[in-house]
Amino acid sequence: MFLDTSQTLGSRRKERRNRPAAPRTGGYETFMPHPEILVRRSIPSLVARISAAISVACLALGLLASPPAHAQNLLTNGDFESPQLSQGSYEYVSALLDSWLYSGQAVLINIADNSPWTTPSLQTGYSGNQVAGIQFTGSISQTFAATGTGAFDVTWLDTARPNYAVQNYTVSVLNDSTSAIVSSETLTVTPGANFSAESLAANLVAGDTYTLTFQGLDSSGGDATAFIDNVDVSGAPSPTIGGLPLPLSVAFFAGFVWLHRRRMRGAA
Repeated sequence: MFLDTSQTLGSRRKERRNRPAAPRTGGYETFMPHPEILVRRSIPSLVARISAAISVACLALGLLASPPAHAQNLLTNGDFESPQLSQGSYEYVSALLDSWLYSGQAVLINIADNSPWTTPSLQTGYSGNQVAGIQFTGSISQTFAATGTGAFDVTWLDTARPNYAVQNYTVSVLNDSTSAIVSSETLTVTPGANFSAESLAANLVAGDTYTLTFQGLDSSGGDATAFIDNVDVSGAPSPTIGGLPLPLSVAFFAGFVWLHRRRMRGAA
């Protein structure tokens, strides 16, 4: 059975009459999308925003979790492991040996159970199995070149020979070009104590050469020896995020955010 054409047109006119009037702006009818269309359009945009937030958060956590790289040591043989002496032996060098200049009563010591200087059971905290000793007014020194301008950190381990006199010594950094001491400090070490960490700050100039010296003072006047080990001269680390230089990290992070904002606009 077929409907009359006039009846069909009449029903459509009634639907139009019953439809709520759309608001007008400036004499033109404003288009009002169906609610289902709005929902369909908003869901991809919302998903894109959530995805971007999660990605940015994961990136930040990844950068912060990455440890910064350690600066290069400007010294050579800072742990005195070369040359390797026989077990428990020692040598008064009085010469340049593997980058270190030994002067006076300066001695290279291999620590072992049969060593007359110290043993692993008496003192701990040193690196490897060899240390340098500055007995009486002996000294050790090494010359190095500064690779940058700014603050550098000199770090090392020290203690004194067990069952002997207290030793005092001076650590200094000399600019060989100007003959000026850029940094120095006098320390006292206690006989028999375990090795402990020490540090000294020094402002260096790129291209200049410097001499780092550990000089025994023997202030007590007895048989005193300071042990030195694990000497390091490194540039103070610049600000980083996850090991990347700060400017590079900021640029990388900004680019990542910009890319995700473009993706969000495309999904909207």
